[in-house]
Amino acid sequence: MTPELEELPVIRVAETPTILVLKSGEGIAGWAFVFSDGSAWIVRPDARTMVHSGSVRTLVNFWAQVFDCEVGIPTEAV
Repeated sequence: MTPELEELPVIRVAETPTILVLKSGEGIAGWAFVFSDGSAWIVRPDARTMVHSGSVRTLVNFWAQVFDCEVGIPTEAV
């Protein structure tokens, strides 16, 4: 965590989004933030774009093909 992030206060919330990773052959194609209603926002850093997806199913079946990537749950590499 960067020092700037460590300085931020902790804010308690009722729920947090689930974060998914979009991985392509070249590396990370983007990140998806999935909310409790099932909708998701896809953030693509290299293109500096955000895309809304109505469901995780659409994210996995449609957007993964559009971006030519695999969608999964991230974990830190060891």
